Amino acid sequence: MELDNEKMQRLRREADFLFEKYPEHTLILLHTKHKNTVKLEKQKYLITNSTKLQDFLNALISKLNIDRNHVLYFKINNKVIYDTSKTVKEIYKEYNDQNIFMVIEICRYTKYIRKALSLLTLNMI
Repeated sequence: MELDNEKMQRLRREADFLFEKYPEHTLILLHTKHKNTVKLEKQKYLITNSTKLQDFLNALISKLNIDRNHVLYFKINNKVIYDTSKTVKEIYKEYNDQNIFMVIEICRYTKYIRKALSLLTLNMI
């Protein structure tokens, strides 16, 4: 997520305020690199630290209007999140850098492309 210095400072102040008011919560910022990935109504979420990341992502996915032929996956600091059964606090400690908030990138791929690539790989063996 590319942020200019002014926007980053504003987000940091907001995160500091929220962290003081809600110390058992984590501020999550969602973004996409490509505008056609998904349309997000909200980009900021305040989630309790004990919430499983999987529960948050499932609730998010259910609100998004996604074609059945597409699959979403999520990245933090350019690392794909594979184990979403951990709590938000555990994921924050594992993936996050110095930010008080956690930035999650939403990515999408088409199931048909994955299937075609799998078939191509099998045919090459």
